[in-house]
Amino acid sequence: MHENNGVWVAVGDPTWKNKYYFFSVNVWVLSDAAIDTNITTYPYSVDIALNGAKSRITDLSSGETKPDGVRCLQLGL
Repeated sequence: MHENNGVWVAVGDPTWKNKYYFFSVNVWVLSDAAIDTNITTYPYSVDIALNGAKSRITDLSSGETKPDGVRCLQLGL
């Protein structure tokens, strides 16, 4: 994680492009008085499955991900 802006960065295999993923999160649940495991999407995903159940690894700079006539402004962090 970049300390100056809180952005998580990961380096992965190029074959991960367009693959879906979940997060497994352990949380304390007061009503259960226990730590439960939740499977969820990443809350700041820029691309998700049509049903919203999975996050997707997407190359936003690729022409494949942009509709005709749309240009992507890429910001340097």
